[in-house]
Amino acid sequence: MSAFGDDFNRADSTNLGANWTEASGDFEIQTNALAFVTTGNARGFAIYNTATAGLSQYVKIAATFDAANGFALIAVRYVDASSPFYAIEFDDQVGNLVRWYGYDNATTEGAQVDSGTVAFASGDTFGVTVTGTGTGTELRVWLNPTGDAPSSVSVWGGAGPGLTLTADPPTAADTGLLVGVGGHCAAADDLVMDNFFGGDVPTAVSAPMFRGA
Repeated sequence: MSAFGDDFNRADSTNLGANWTEASGDFEIQTNALAFVTTGNARGFAIYNTATAGLSQYVKIAATFDAANGFALIAVRYVDASSPFYAIEFDDQVGNLVRWYGYDNATTEGAQVDSGTVAFASGDTFGVTVTGTGTGTELRVWLNPTGDAPSSVSVWGGAGPGLTLTADPPTAADTGLLVGVGGHCAAADDLVMDNFFGGDVPTAVSAPMFRGA
């Protein structure tokens, strides 16, 4: 079981550090946070380089965004830039919409698998878990969960998820052991993220250690 995190508290840089891979798009460290600087309504993903032990994964990230132009994304079950993975998009343009996407790779547009709504806003923190494989895959979403990791597949900070997505993905992502974050922005710096945590959905949680760069 693995648990890891990054608070991005380091000098401004165009290089995120050895623990990160910019799979697509352009990210920077700005004012002790992770900024997505790609422009032109393009998506991008930054992947943390520590693998989880299994396919039951979680990610937590705080996101500040321009509601008209910046969407936050969470990536799970990532292998490499040319392999399928899942991403969860938080789109405030159309009424707090949360979309589950299946991507064939890190650079082409994903296909929507399922969607739902959670009443989120810029500055909120999002928690996501992914469990199951194939037609049994489930994604759960928490808004502003307390604690850095869930206590089980369906409980985070003593509460159940605000949204559960269970549609059958046309292309299952059943092998990736990496997770990360992403963005979709019209203009540079329309999305800034902070306090990233990820790892295996635990049965018992040990405190993650910030590794920084």
